[in-house]
Amino acid sequence: MKNKYNLHLLLLVCFLSVTGMLTAQTLRVQGRVTNLRLSDCSDCNSSADPRINSRISTAAQPWSAEYKNERDDVGCDGGLSTNPGIYDVSGVGIGEAWWVDIRGFEDDNFICSGDDGDCNSYSSPTAISGVILTTWAPSCAGAWNSFTAQRTCTSGGTQTYTSDTELRYHWVASSLTNANAGGTASLSVSADASICVGTNPSIINGTSLLSDRFADRDWELSFNGGGFTSLGSGGQNYDPQH
Repeated sequence: MKNKYNLHLLLLVCFLSVTGMLTAQTLRVQGRVTNLRLSDCSDCNSSADPRINSRISTAAQPWSAEYKNERDDVGCDGGLSTNPGIYDVSGVGIGEAWWVDIRGFEDDNFICSGDDGDCNSYSSPTAISGVILTTWAPSCAGAWNSFTAQRTCTSGGTQTYTSDTELRYHWVASSLTNANAGGTASLSVSADASICVGTNPSIINGTSLLSDRFADRDWELSFNGGGFTSLGSGGQNYDPQH
């Protein structure tokens, strides 16, 4: 006697992964600059007077307001004198990168023959971290990812300016659908194959663009179009015999 079941399995990933064919998904990205500092701590008169400005963005989004470290006689002591807060933007495409731009100089008066490390204009951008989706994991429990950008300027003396930034992102819920929310699954036999009792069905191979970035997945089982029941956490693939 044979029992035939139509099996439907759904692969869920923490914070939802994405397949390479789907381009309608978008992200909400938050970022901030946490620290600005320079490399040469002194000038001819006293300690260094940094005039460092930094801004952040993604490839297709507007730049943030400027974060600044503009203080006198602080040497290499980092910090912010102007902090516009968290940069927050939605509708970020899955192929966009994280951008950081820096401009600045070390302020000297005429006694010291002018400013050091003068590059007081943006280069658009100074540094690119890489594509957000493939470089960084989505934010779990509000956690931040860190990226450090630098720019070295040699006009009037050498200074290397460092901008420490943080970013986090999650999916924009309205951009996700049942069709694109959880990766894909492939079978070596037909999805409606007849499986005899006691035989071992084909392993179901899950695929995901970010499959190597998530430790656990939840496989769920449905009989003949009914409700899904969790089979527990597992890996990227699933063996129906277990």
